[in-house]
Amino acid sequence: MQTQEVHTLDIASIERELTELWTKEEGDGASPVIRACSMNLIVLGSDDAGTEGILDELSNEHPARTFLISAESDLSTKSVEGWVAARCSIPLPGEKQVCCEQIHLRGGDDAGEKISSVVSSLLVPDVPVVLWRRTPNRAHDDLFAILKPLCDFTILDSAREGNLTTNLDLLQKGDDGLFGDLAWERLDPWRHLFAHIFDSAAALNELDDLTKIRIVYAEDPNTRMSGLPSALLFAGWLCQALDLRGEKGIGIVSTGETGGELTKGETTVNLAIVGESRACEEPGPLLSIALEFNRTSLLLSASGHCFQCVRVSEDRKRRKTRMPLRSAGDTDLLSRLLIELDADQLHRKSLLALSKNLNPQA
Repeated sequence: MQTQEVHTLDIASIERELTELWTKEEGDGASPVIRACSMNLIVLGSDDAGTEGILDELSNEHPARTFLISAESDLSTKSVEGWVAARCSIPLPGEKQVCCEQIHLRGGDDAGEKISSVVSSLLVPDVPVVLWRRTPNRAHDDLFAILKPLCDFTILDSAREGNLTTNLDLLQKGDDGLFGDLAWERLDPWRHLFAHIFDSAAALNELDDLTKIRIVYAEDPNTRMSGLPSALLFAGWLCQALDLRGEKGIGIVSTGETGGELTKGETTVNLAIVGESRACEEPGPLLSIALEFNRTSLLLSASGHCFQCVRVSEDRKRRKTRMPLRSAGDTDLLSRLLIELDADQLHRKSLLALSKNLNPQA
């Protein structure tokens, strides 16, 4: 990675630096250079080592002209600073270097329109434009709203946001589902496991006797990342899959607990969503999901790289089984979304089912 000196922004100087950057890269002679760009990737949020590491891993499969953008309160309100860099990698020993461009932009609190103008001027034509909201905060809300119209696809992480507000706003604005949520993608092992458990006709019939659902998620008091959005998304998935409905909706029922009464046909199903304070290696994961039926129960819990499933039969006998938990990191989840760049209809249906049942207090 090579960076240029930070300077007050001027589009002509950025374009000149990009030209000089490639002249230098190609002139170094260390190894032949392939200049690659399959998309424009706008990253809104922290310009930190974690983001850089993810972008390094992504660049092999998804080379892009990347815009790393942040709002900084230490800058005057409408000023913008910028600098450029090259991100290079050698996919396999002996192959040519694959290089792509990275443009860093730092703006003051009211610099959104200027940043948007700069980005739109520097976008590579005829390739998709993707906006990744990396680390949401209030300072970035206006920037997100200004940059969103430039983009073909948006990537969120509601576990970092701590709520589903942006998901539901995009859904209500008729965005045609052209957005993805990393919190939803992290639920993939849980959804597949549930689908597998209730694959047989006998197990599927058991769902007709469902009376209680309890979802426990992790909250990290140090990072303030919450698993509540993931738990609500899973509740939405259950609502659309099982045709669960509620007149009063899902809302806050007590401190630290969200829930409500739903119905499945003529049966009442009590839903409880509970947070548990603990340090998290990943943003706000689910910890356990319990289902109670008229005469039996099922508890699924995650620990390390394993799921544990505990079934209690009608005669109160407990049967335990363990299954591998193949969770993916943010880089793999992002790569999955960048390959598709299309609406996940199951995500959309789950959000719709949730929005119909969600009390505004939640």
